[in-house]
Amino acid sequence: MNWLILVLNILCMVVGQIAWKTAVKGVIEWNLTTIINVIFSIPFITGGFLYVTATGLWLVLLSRIPLSIAYPMQSISYILGIIAGVVIFKETFTYHQLVGGVLIIIGVIILTWKV
Repeated sequence: MNWLILVLNILCMVVGQIAWKTAVKGVIEWNLTTIINVIFSIPFITGGFLYVTATGLWLVLLSRIPLSIAYPMQSISYILGIIAGVVIFKETFTYHQLVGGVLIIIGVIILTWKV
């Protein structure tokens, strides 16, 4: 059950970031009108809801598993963020992202080896 909660937490964080990126996509100049428009946009509100949900799930996790295990596991969200950036937002994928992503995955595998 803890693994399911962790996966849901990570997905809420990543989809929340995608929503927030969508909310600010196309913003060229930040001013009061822009801020108000972003804050009251559906993507921004959706991202906020997902982050509140992720925080609730996180609190449940912290009550069940050690922080020293749970926190590094969330680094999987960075991998999903790279994938989302490239696939959804057509961002450039670099060698540095590949190497960094592989290192994160190796770290998570080592961390969870006996969990």
